[in-house]
Amino acid sequence: MLVAHDEEMLRLMSEAHFTGVFIGIESVGLDSLRETRKRQNMHGNIVDQILNIQSYGMSVVGSMIVGFDNDQPSVFDDQFYFLQAACIPIPRLNVLRAYSGTDLYTRLRREGRLIDLGRSFPDDPLAGFPMRSNIIFKTMSRADVYSGYLRLMEQVWDWHSFRDRMLGFIDNLTKLPEQRPDPRLIQIGEDLREVMHGIPMADPAIIDEVYAYIQEKDPSRIWNIATMMLMQCFEAARLPAAREALHKQIDLERTRELSFVQPCDEPALAVA
Repeated sequence: MLVAHDEEMLRLMSEAHFTGVFIGIESVGLDSLRETRKRQNMHGNIVDQILNIQSYGMSVVGSMIVGFDNDQPSVFDDQFYFLQAACIPIPRLNVLRAYSGTDLYTRLRREGRLIDLGRSFPDDPLAGFPMRSNIIFKTMSRADVYSGYLRLMEQVWDWHSFRDRMLGFIDNLTKLPEQRPDPRLIQIGEDLREVMHGIPMADPAIIDEVYAYIQEKDPSRIWNIATMMLMQCFEAARLPAAREALHKQIDLERTRELSFVQPCDEPALAVA
C-alpha cells in the first residue's frame, strides 16, 4: 500500500489515464498479515489509504484471501464490512491454497496439512473455481471455511451491496484531473448499459441507478463505471454455478472431516 502515500505518483497515474490498480490486500487481520508477510499493509488505516487511491479515479481491485492460520470465523464478515467501507467495486475473493515451491507449501507439507485433491475428491465439484484449496485449515474445518466463503460471495455480489460500493466510489472521486467528456466513450457506456440489461442475474434498476448517478456527477467517467458494472454482471451471473459447486463440496467435506487428521507424516493426505 506504499503507493497510497505518494500523492505525486497517484496524480501522474491519474493523468496517464490509469483506471485501476490490483493490490494484494489479502486480509484485514493484523495477525494474518504478519503470517503472509504483508507488513506494508499494516501501517495506517487501510480503508483511508484505499479511498485515497480511488479518489484519483483508479478503482482498487483488492485481492482478499480467507483461510490463514490466524483467521477466525469472523473473518468472512470482517472482509465484507471492509470491502463496503473501502468502496472496492470489484474485489477478488479467494480461499488460501498452497502451491508447490512456496514456503507455505513446504511448511504445511511438514505439518501434514496438505490434501491430495485428485485422490480425495475425484469428482471435484470445485475444479476450475478459484476457491479450490488443498489445505487443512487451523482454526476452522474445511466445511466451515467453504460455508463462510459462500456467504461472503453472496454478500459481496449482491446487487444492493455492489450499488452501495459503487455510489461510494463515485462520491469519492475528488482528485480527478480535468477531463472533457468524450462523446464516443459516453456512447460506449450507453451501449454497455443496454447489453447489461439482457445479462442473466443482472439488476436493470440498479444498473440504471448507478448509470444516472455518474452521469450527474461526472459524465466523463461513464464508460469506466460501465465496465465495472459489466464485471459485476459477470460475477452475479456465475454465482449460481459457484453456489451449487460449493454446496456439493461442503457436503463432501462434512462426510470426510474425521478422515483429515493431523499431524501426518505423509506429504499429502488422501481419502478414498
